[in-house]
Amino acid sequence: VALRSGLDREAKRLGVRTRDRSDAVPVREVLAFEGALPEIDEWTREVAVAARVQGFSTTPIPASIEPAAPIVTLGPGHAVLREDAAGRLVVTEGPEPSNRGDPFDSSPEPVAQARLEEFARSCRPLAAPLPVARRFAFPQLHTCDGLPLVGPHPMRSATLLCAGFNGADAALAFSAGRVVAEWILLGRPRDPAWESFSPRRML
Repeated sequence: VALRSGLDREAKRLGVRTRDRSDAVPVREVLAFEGALPEIDEWTREVAVAARVQGFSTTPIPASIEPAAPIVTLGPGHAVLREDAAGRLVVTEGPEPSNRGDPFDSSPEPVAQARLEEFARSCRPLAAPLPVARRFAFPQLHTCDGLPLVGPHPMRSATLLCAGFNGADAALAFSAGRVVAEWILLGRPRDPAWESFSPRRML
């Protein structure tokens, strides 16, 4: 039983460990590395691109300073502001050509961060200056048609893909995990609508 797996970035290969931590060759493998996937799978590089997302979060902002606001989006795939259950503002910016580079670089980009702060201040002017608590960057995998890759790998018979969520992984992750399990156990998803997300559509 494989309990954990990791990416050897230098060797560009998948590592699997068993309960006794010995090496193993999986009978079936599921590649769900999201932004890291193109580094270990050549076919994925032809249909998807990894890019960094920038963002920051604040300390909780009391409602006495400014009441909670709904989610605010500045253009499709760009800046998004929301408030979490603790009253923290979370502001992110979708990938765009200006911040595409090494998706593993977790260094916040100053220009993008300044742009996000300006956007947040325009949405929540009474909360300025923003009490930024953490800045971050992380990878996302974006497919050429905007749909995720969930199902059998077109070129590797023992491999299933579960990646390329184009930033919608929080909404689709649990359902996609169930569908991957159905591919393994049943040979196809129970809901035929998920077959439209099969990587085979790219052939």
